[in-house]
Amino acid sequence: MPFSFSKEKIKLILAGLIPPLMIGLFAWGAWFFSARKIISQGFIRQEFYIVFVVLMFFVFLRIFREKVYQLIFSVFLGLVLFTPAGHNPLVAALILGILFKSCLSRKEKLSSALSYAPWVLIPPGIILYGARNLNFLKFSQVSEIGGLGLGLWLLIFLVMLVYLATVIFLGCLFGVRRKTVYLTGIGSAVCGASAITITAPSIEAEPDDISVSLIAIVLVALFGMLFLLPFLAVNCGMTNQEYGVITGAILQFTGFVEGATQVGAIPDGLAKVLPDEIIQRKIALPVKGIRYLGLLIFLPLLGSVVRGRIYLPWYLWGFLGAGLIFSFWYKFDPELVEYLSIVYLTPIYKLFWASALAAIGLNTKIEAVFSRLGLQILVISFIAMLTALVAYFFGWGILFYLSQQSFI
Repeated sequence: MPFSFSKEKIKLILAGLIPPLMIGLFAWGAWFFSARKIISQGFIRQEFYIVFVVLMFFVFLRIFREKVYQLIFSVFLGLVLFTPAGHNPLVAALILGILFKSCLSRKEKLSSALSYAPWVLIPPGIILYGARNLNFLKFSQVSEIGGLGLGLWLLIFLVMLVYLATVIFLGCLFGVRRKTVYLTGIGSAVCGASAITITAPSIEAEPDDISVSLIAIVLVALFGMLFLLPFLAVNCGMTNQEYGVITGAILQFTGFVEGATQVGAIPDGLAKVLPDEIIQRKIALPVKGIRYLGLLIFLPLLGSVVRGRIYLPWYLWGFLGAGLIFSFWYKFDPELVEYLSIVYLTPIYKLFWASALAAIGLNTKIEAVFSRLGLQILVISFIAMLTALVAYFFGWGILFYLSQQSFI
């Protein structure tokens, strides 16, 4: 969003940053301190529970006499905080922002400065995200998984293309708003909340587009992580290594991939090709990491389609440049780069983005999330996951056949 840097405008922007930063800091702090084992997940659930109850009280006072269904929507949305999705600070911040917005009466309006907050907070996070996740040296290790070589790369890109193509096709078929469809497609194909956050400025998405697409993908990913993939793994006779590959290739959120492949979460009964302790680090996360490269292709593609001209945003170059610099540095001092990435880069970019999504939530009407558009996007996201799974098993079957024939 273009704006001039007059004194009045700067004051407006700074004022608009305060509410989302407060909400973002709350969601980020819950993630940060639990990830560092400073506080327990049980404490986090209690913290969210208290905030949830307080928010529901104000939502009740605000809308009970107007539209009771909005209260039901608020309760349902708030309950997502208590699922594994609530451990993602971006998702938690978005939901809290939407719920806070629901507490305001009709006469209360958020400052127009909030509309600037996401576009101030997102670009720095994109560059840090590239430095943290765009490690080309680690990507090269994916070819070693299962002895599949280049075939595994092709399988991952097939799944990504099927995800995106299915969402766009169904979106056109149902007549869904184009920007919402594009965010849903890239969020499903690449990396969930991060991909949506990065792509939103490029296609000039509205807060409702971002919220609807992200909430739909969260619900579908939860179903995939908790039920669908474990069911398929057990009934298809997968090994734990194959389970690591399919979670990395299919699940939309990196945090969900981590949750699905941590020790104790891998379904019982799978043949152990490798110890469960290394499935996440050596298999699932490297496979998921390849999908980050999709941003370098899909982001300028979608941005150019929406704008009607070739569009390469400056922060995309920052994203790529930061990845190249840290990949080069990683070659000479991997331990230091890993330390900096875990201790500094990840917390900082998550704080930027949690605050940005809190601002987006504060600009979102809860009715939009549970509207006909929200239902359509939810259905499209679910069908896209099923279609991607079909493509995955088809591609995996071909790779298995070729490996048996010693072609790869």
